[in-house]
Amino acid sequence: MKILIDTGVVLDAIAARVPFAASAQEILLLATSKQLQGAITSFTVSDIYHLSLNRLQDSTQAMEILRRLFVVLSIVAVDSAICHKALDLGLHDYDDAILVASAIKYKANYLVTRTIPHFISLPVPVISPEDFLRMRLS
Repeated sequence: MKILIDTGVVLDAIAARVPFAASAQEILLLATSKQLQGAITSFTVSDIYHLSLNRLQDSTQAMEILRRLFVVLSIVAVDSAICHKALDLGLHDYDDAILVASAIKYKANYLVTRTIPHFISLPVPVISPEDFLRMRLS
C-alpha cells in the first residue's frame, strides 16, 4: 500500500505533538518496517527543515531529521506537471491541490492528513492517521 503523508502528520511525529503523535509515529514505524510505502512532497521536506530548525535552533539536528526521513519515505518532487495539475483540481487552497496532485503522481492509495475537510470529492481517498490505522487493523 502506498500513502502520501501531509506535512502536519510528519511534524506530529517528529515534535511528539499531543494528542496526534502516537498515530503519526505509528505510521512512520509502518513505513520503516516496510509494511507500507510512504512518501512526502518536496515542499514538505523544506517545511520540515524550517520548522525543525525553528524548534531546535540547530541546522545539524534539522538535517539529521531529514536524513532519517529520507531512509523511510520517498520524496515526490513538485514539478511543473504537478503545479499544472493542481490548478485543474478546483480546490480553493493551492497547497492542498499540490498535495493531491502529488498523491496522484505517486499513485498513492491514500492521502493521510488531519485536515480532511479541505479535501472533498477527489481522485485520491483522504483519510486521517487514526482512521488509516483502524482501517489497516480491520
